[in-house]
Amino acid sequence: MITGLIIILPLYTITFVIAEILYRKGYAVKTTRKIVHIGAGAVSFFLPLLVNLQIAVTIGVLFVCLLYWTEKRRLLESVHKIGNKNFGAILFPIGLIVCALIFWNINPLIFQSSALIVGLSDGLAGVFGQKFGKREYNFTGRKTLEGSFLFFIITCGILLLTVLFYKDTIGLPKIFLIALGSLGLTIVEGLFGKGWDNLFIPIFAGLTIYLIL
Repeated sequence: MITGLIIILPLYTITFVIAEILYRKGYAVKTTRKIVHIGAGAVSFFLPLLVNLQIAVTIGVLFVCLLYWTEKRRLLESVHKIGNKNFGAILFPIGLIVCALIFWNINPLIFQSSALIVGLSDGLAGVFGQKFGKREYNFTGRKTLEGSFLFFIITCGILLLTVLFYKDTIGLPKIFLIALGSLGLTIVEGLFGKGWDNLFIPIFAGLTIYLIL
């Protein structure tokens, strides 16, 4: 477990350092936040391979405290310095903590895939929507149809690979469930803005994967 910590903690740190360097070089905070979003989700995928549940949850709690402290101290501007009130930075680890507590002992693969969905699907959709999105909608925060479509496509891919890894083969019923589950998660992502999607996506992703598997 010590070896796992030696590997995983520097990976998280590197993600934040890269974002902070880019922010100081003039990149917009919307971009650097997404770098942290995507990087943290990708690193979290490896948690079950390196540490146990208790250590993973402890890491998550430490990051919640760290992010809360840096926000209050006006530090880590690459993550916190955003115009509208956004709770996504702190809700991201909380969402993964809840997902881990519910699904890790059932099947670590559920947590791993959920981390990829909140990290890659949501993160890349946000970047794509900011750059190419033209058709906006707003329930509790600004979203774009283009970004939501990419979220759906990436989530389909993650769920497909998860099922293939778990069962080796896949039939039409599973493909239908994957598409339906991806659509449901896309709706969840679209409904919750201002960072609240970071809380709900990993939880609903875990439930979706549990039902599909």
